[in-house]
Amino acid sequence: MGKPFISIQTEIPQIPNFNVLTDKSPKPDRCSSLSQYVPASHWLAGFIWYYIQQVNRTNFKYDITSFDQDKLWYHEYHPKQQYKWHADASITSHSASTHTESSTEPTPQNTTIGEHSRKLSFSLQLSDPTQYQGGDLQFLTEPALNIKPQLFTAPTQQGTIIIFDPFIQHRVTPVKSGIRKSIVGWAIGPRWK
Repeated sequence: MGKPFISIQTEIPQIPNFNVLTDKSPKPDRCSSLSQYVPASHWLAGFIWYYIQQVNRTNFKYDITSFDQDKLWYHEYHPKQQYKWHADASITSHSASTHTESSTEPTPQNTTIGEHSRKLSFSLQLSDPTQYQGGDLQFLTEPALNIKPQLFTAPTQQGTIIIFDPFIQHRVTPVKSGIRKSIVGWAIGPRWK
């Protein structure tokens, strides 16, 4: 069985430095990172969108139109912070919702805008992997007939973008030391039919 994600080593022109706002909005129990949204008008969004379209054309062929809520999410994981097992979409996430300007991170239950659904998830590694320990992005495949679930760990090289199906279970393991930084988000498109 192959890896449940596609990784591309990018030549990111510069590693952006975002100041994390202290986000007092409620977060799911599974996430303990600090986060801040980044508008889709930021140059980094165009950089990421290029790779999403490239991977989508070659591998998925989904109808994608934009980023979910026109935002990307910057995450910082400090020691003991993590993001527990979760999926970014579910079969129940196809109901209509409204576009909001809230900085609250969307949840799998709120993953559509109008008649759009999350089609692809991504994570861009911003940190130099020598600057932190732990904080692995891991994926768990679904069990199949006579096949046990498999655990995969994504590459950690700075500038690597991981693109994957939003229905796949994944997590970020607890950071042991240092700070892990990433940009995550979702490409959306017309509702699944």
